[in-house]
Amino acid sequence: MKKRKKNRENDVKLRLLLTLVLFLAVVFHFAIEDIFLRKYGKCTKAKVSSEIRYSSSKPDTYYFKFIENGKEYTGDSNVEIHKKEMIGDKICIVYLELLPTINRSLDGYFESRFTRCNCK
Repeated sequence: MKKRKKNRENDVKLRLLLTLVLFLAVVFHFAIEDIFLRKYGKCTKAKVSSEIRYSSSKPDTYYFKFIENGKEYTGDSNVEIHKKEMIGDKICIVYLELLPTINRSLDGYFESRFTRCNCK
């Protein structure tokens, strides 16, 4: 009897711990992604597209597009839509080679805090 009760207690503790870890991963996923991008990110140039990324919490911006292993990926360029002259321009981005959907524009997101890239 005591062994079963102890196993149940351990199961409950494990479930609570896993729930907490998942909750923290969801809440802090951008911060976690930033850590991986800073450590393992690959820098490249991406083209600002004419497609608009609508947002209710910040100004609308254009997407950027880049190709990795023959597949096209997009991300937030942080170029606001009133800057139409930037469409087609190349910007410096960082992405994870293992998961290119995790990407960031350096200008407007990392600003000068990301010094590993040299997209000239």
